[in-house]
Amino acid sequence: MEVKKGFQWSKCMPASVGGPVPDGVTSCPKTHFGYLTKGRMKIIMTETGEEKVLNEGDVYYIEPNHDAIMMADVTAVEFESDAAEYYGKIEQ
Repeated sequence: MEVKKGFQWSKCMPASVGGPVPDGVTSCPKTHFGYLTKGRMKIIMTETGEEKVLNEGDVYYIEPNHDAIMMADVTAVEFESDAAEYYGKIEQ
């Protein structure tokens, strides 16, 4: 997966801003498990406000109900992702 710097899930993906997910969905409802091969991203858990910054070389497991902000261009390999049905064909 490749995502450009500046992308923020909550500002780009919900249907209210032209994204592919249903109206009323304001955080990513899917799980991600992968390896960040390039870049830096911040994950914010929407229910708790907990934040974590992932850097190149980090392995990650991200539970549902999160926001993601790309702090640099990101390339990641996802080993398991419930998100492919939403994001697998999107070019942003």
